[in-house]
Amino acid sequence: MRKLVLLPLIFLLSCAQKVWILEGLNEVKNGVRISVKTGEWKYSPSNLGYYVFPVYVELENLSDSAINIGREEVYIIDERGNQYNPLSPSDVHSMLRREYSLGLGFGFGYYSYPWHVWWHPYYAFPPSTEVYPDVLNYAFDFGAVQPKARLRGFVYFPLLPSDVSTASLYVKGYKFNLKLETKR
Repeated sequence: MRKLVLLPLIFLLSCAQKVWILEGLNEVKNGVRISVKTGEWKYSPSNLGYYVFPVYVELENLSDSAINIGREEVYIIDERGNQYNPLSPSDVHSMLRREYSLGLGFGFGYYSYPWHVWWHPYYAFPPSTEVYPDVLNYAFDFGAVQPKARLRGFVYFPLLPSDVSTASLYVKGYKFNLKLETKR
């Protein structure tokens, strides 16, 4: 009995979790402060990191004029030179939607050429759809940032390949280094 309890416990403790660590400081240039954080997703669904790579971005406009930030100004380049562009929140939301349905069926029949009688009722419950409003509500909204204002939220990227260990995140010309760390 002890072996049955210890075996799963040893397996769980030996599993390593891979986490992207942000290296470098947050920067202020030209009246713009940009902060990025990884591992900040604490909302629904709790397993979002299995589907996409969420990065928390905060952009603060310290200048006296509005600035724009577009989706094309945020991207990741891995150690091999592959570029990963952000996914739209609606694409992430549709990736996570799961539909469930239940059907019932039974039949009764008699068949004899050329006549036949058949009765087969079928009922399927309408699909229930899981909804994750947090994916949309906490997303970074690209666009204009007014003077002395702050824009923040999550930018969703495709998962990076498992054999990539370093990458660079670019946000409006600022570069942040990402390093894959294995935690136990």
